[in-house]
Amino acid sequence: MFLTLLKHSWLSLRRAHYFGRSVGIRLLMGFTLFIGGLYLYRFAGMLPRILMDAFPGMLPHETLFSVLPLIYISDLMMRYFAQGVPRHRIQPYLHLPLSRQMLARYLLTRSWFTPFNFYLLILFVPFFRQIIPHNFGQAAIWNILIVLWLLAAVNHALLVWLKTASRKSIPFLVAGLPALAGIAAYIFYPESIMGASRSLGQMMMDGQAFIFLLPLAVIAALQFLAMKNLSLYPRYKTTRVRLTGKDALGRWLARIPHYGLFWNLEWKLLSRNARSRNMLRQWPLMIPLILVGLIWLVPAENISTMFILLLMFSGSMGFYHLQYVYSWESHFFDFIATRHLDLDVFIRAKYYFYAGIALLQFLVMIPVILIMRPEWFLVFLSLTLYSIGPVYFLLFYTGVGHSTRMDPDKKAHLNFEGTSGSLFLTILLIYATFIPIAIIALMLPWSMFLSIQIITALTGLVFVACHPWWIRVTANLFHRKKYVNLKKYREQ
Repeated sequence: MFLTLLKHSWLSLRRAHYFGRSVGIRLLMGFTLFIGGLYLYRFAGMLPRILMDAFPGMLPHETLFSVLPLIYISDLMMRYFAQGVPRHRIQPYLHLPLSRQMLARYLLTRSWFTPFNFYLLILFVPFFRQIIPHNFGQAAIWNILIVLWLLAAVNHALLVWLKTASRKSIPFLVAGLPALAGIAAYIFYPESIMGASRSLGQMMMDGQAFIFLLPLAVIAALQFLAMKNLSLYPRYKTTRVRLTGKDALGRWLARIPHYGLFWNLEWKLLSRNARSRNMLRQWPLMIPLILVGLIWLVPAENISTMFILLLMFSGSMGFYHLQYVYSWESHFFDFIATRHLDLDVFIRAKYYFYAGIALLQFLVMIPVILIMRPEWFLVFLSLTLYSIGPVYFLLFYTGVGHSTRMDPDKKAHLNFEGTSGSLFLTILLIYATFIPIAIIALMLPWSMFLSIQIITALTGLVFVACHPWWIRVTANLFHRKKYVNLKKYREQ
């Protein structure tokens, strides 16, 4: 029966709705995953040189061993927000003589087949293949990769146990406090912690039994605790309903004149739906981690190589949320299309909301940048202005043509619902806007990188200053196409 349950899971995956979509969308899904893996692989190839430039006194593998705790703390934090609790629709099996223990073992087994347990290997395998075999032998790389996968497995087992625990205070006490303590130790006692981490790395290379047995023992203990938690799960899924009266921030936003009502609705959209709520929770953690990682790993003079990549993060969560800017309303588009609604105010409120989040993010980052890398201030300022200027304009304007219904309560990761070929072309267009900027920068008397920063900052300021005009143009286009989109939404 256990194998039958696993077979049913495979059939459920193979028959999932995203595999039944058009060939173009499936090609786009495959291309997106391929590009993500390729970038990670190529970054692993460049990582030894980056580490040697950043830490000239150490070998690349010693540098990576020094920051392994930070890598796995970040991995655990990402998993907590991105990796779901193992679950299964058990109602079809309730008429069978199945114990909860069997269902718990099945859920735990199935939970291991997740990309989160293997994505770091895409980074580690090419990195250590360049460094380790030439100096320490082929066996060392296998020892290292096995232990590193076991550390990822410890994070997985810890996450499953935390998310299935009955008391919600346990995740913070067991995972949050040690993670904060580890980050604080790196800040106040970096040499001691990095030295201890390098010693553990040497134990991996030597293949000492202790370094293999300890993670295995921790995994076994956590899986035992998780099985007890899963065995106590209710048989039927329950839904928690949020009451409007409990949302103090929403009530405060609603009191703001003119735009307050729309901001209140936008906040409800972000906070009450699973897909947008996950982005809202992750973004405040992702930005500081990315910034600290850049400061640690990227030399000051090499920030130009990350310029285009940083554009995604400078736009904050608005860069991703606004890719589906009007599809979020697809479930009540009948109301928007059939009521007298000031679309100019409707779109302008959205723009102010997400531009405000991006500016707030930049303000929070300013003290860290000025203290640790003041020469990066203009980089992040120009990218923030460019994001809330021409990037947001392209997302709002081209988004009028999107007419794919989207369920905002579905998962946020590896979810291609709402994705279309036109959206893919829009993202390519956003990156292609740097081509004319680079051409103009060649004509200016300053250095290429400084010229690009100045042009992007000025372009962003122009689009921000002209936002009433392009929002009005977008609103008129939205008004002309709303009944066409409504017809398409009703057909889905």
